[in-house]
Amino acid sequence: MTVVELKAQVLALVEQEESVEKLQAIQALLSESYISPDWEKEELARSVARPEEDKKAGRMYTLEEAKARMEKFWEERS
Repeated sequence: MTVVELKAQVLALVEQEESVEKLQAIQALLSESYISPDWEKEELARSVARPEEDKKAGRMYTLEEAKARMEKFWEERS
C-alpha cells in the first residue's frame, strides 16, 4: 500500500467516525501532544520489571554461560 492509498483509507475512516473520544485520540496521536495511553505505560512498566524479576529469581545467564549452553545445545543436536 502506498502512502497516498493509506492516507485515503485513513481519511475515509475519519470521515465515518462519530465518536468524539476516538477523534480526539486520533488528533492527539497525529499531533505533537501525543501522550501514550495508560495501557502502554503499564506494558512498558511490566517489560522493565520482567528482567528484574528474572534476575532476582536466578533466570539470567552471563554471556559466557549463555555461550556454553548454546554450544552444548548444538553439540547435542549433531
